[in-house]
Amino acid sequence: MKFSLPRSILLLLFSLILIGICASKSRDPDFGLTPLKYIEKYGYIGELHHIITPDGYILGVHRVRHPDLKDQSLHPVLLQHGWICSSMVFLMGDPFGGTIERHIKNYDTGETIIVQEPSSNLGFALADHGYDVWLLNHRGNTYSTNHTTYNPFKDSDFWRFSFEELALIDLPSSIDYIQRTTGKRNVGYVGHSQGTTDVLWLLAERPWYSEVINPVVLMAPIIDVKHIKSPVKYLAEDIIARGLRLKDGPLFTRGYIIDEFASTICNDHGKTDLCSLVLDTAGDLDTTQLNSTRIGVYLSYIPSGTSRKVARHYIQAITQKELRYFDEGLVGNFIKYGRFRAPKVNWGAINSTTLALFSSKDDAYSSKEEVQIFRNAIKVKLIDDYRVPYAYWSHLDFIVGMEAGRLINARIIMIMDNYFGHQTSVNDSTVAEEEHLRDSKPLAEDPVISTSSSDETIHHSKKIAVKVSEKLSDDNLGFGKIITSRGPMKRPGLRIKINQNDFE
Repeated sequence: MKFSLPRSILLLLFSLILIGICASKSRDPDFGLTPLKYIEKYGYIGELHHIITPDGYILGVHRVRHPDLKDQSLHPVLLQHGWICSSMVFLMGDPFGGTIERHIKNYDTGETIIVQEPSSNLGFALADHGYDVWLLNHRGNTYSTNHTTYNPFKDSDFWRFSFEELALIDLPSSIDYIQRTTGKRNVGYVGHSQGTTDVLWLLAERPWYSEVINPVVLMAPIIDVKHIKSPVKYLAEDIIARGLRLKDGPLFTRGYIIDEFASTICNDHGKTDLCSLVLDTAGDLDTTQLNSTRIGVYLSYIPSGTSRKVARHYIQAITQKELRYFDEGLVGNFIKYGRFRAPKVNWGAINSTTLALFSSKDDAYSSKEEVQIFRNAIKVKLIDDYRVPYAYWSHLDFIVGMEAGRLINARIIMIMDNYFGHQTSVNDSTVAEEEHLRDSKPLAEDPVISTSSSDETIHHSKKIAVKVSEKLSDDNLGFGKIITSRGPMKRPGLRIKINQNDFE
């Protein structure tokens, strides 16, 4: 079998990230901690729930709450990860809890102040702001490899699932469980990448769930892959499609070979440049947004595994240039769907009025063309259509970018607060406006004006209002420098104040 040199190089890089590099024996103390130990380390209450689906899969779901709010009735928010990831992607971004403090210098007055903002750990940040956070895990990943009948290590039937099972079985089962457990009717939702596919597929096929899942934040949405720009596209066409013709089984699960091989690549900071290069090539990450000291931690949780059939479903979408139900072949399609060709998903059937879109200019998986296809496919008005004001913001930056707290999570919290009616009082504090951090690369255009669920207008601005703890002298203080990290916010439920009159 012959391959051109460029594609062979891409294959090598992609293989390294997904087969070898993904489990470094990092010197970081967060490396490889179990989710509950990780959550408890940062001072939060962590719970592991097991949800049994109608077809017998046992899903591991992690719950995070602020310790000072454990006895209160909080609004639940569900976070859904992307392909071959897990619940940990919403907790591992920063070596902090949910809130960080920065020195911000006001160059007009010469004063330097301390401001609080969300960290890049969305799960902790939401808990700090008074939400009951639920982190789902797709069937077949590290935390959801269990079944009432099948042995996943012996029975290939366990791995016979693709997109529709994740969207139409796992997600509604989880929503129903959260409703019963919390007693709340509405569940907020934040999905990244394939996590957006899950909820959009469910809303398209069962529109009545739009009365339950509110609001819905879609980070880097995936409903079409015509214009995917990642090397994955070429790998799918050249080799992965052939390699996955084997019987159903696991793909990119954790194991000794993966962990041991990776330890020789990303074990120390002197080798992180190669790891960063591979992450950027295969995972689409802006290396300037990458905290290189955390690479070992990231790769101790990614990949977390999936089924080969899910990968084949992606390949079908790439080769067919549209996302349909899984193509089982002529006979299989007729038996399963009553037609010879796998049906399309009717995205136009979505009737949710609380969808918020987060996209970026430089995303290789959810490109601007793909995002426009999404806009054209749905018939409802978005409550927010936000393009990150950073020219090189990429696919994984939404969850681990060093500025994700300020550029992504603060806005998500604002959307949740607007919908659930949280007060934004800062209690005995003043308010300061934070400019873009010094290394930001704003887009030439920064469009996003939308309407919230309460018919109030949410405008995007290059400034964000934040709580000021106290004023300090500006001796030896860098602009935007993180000086203090927190576990749980000391006054839980205290929210970033968004003064809408200050927005442009």
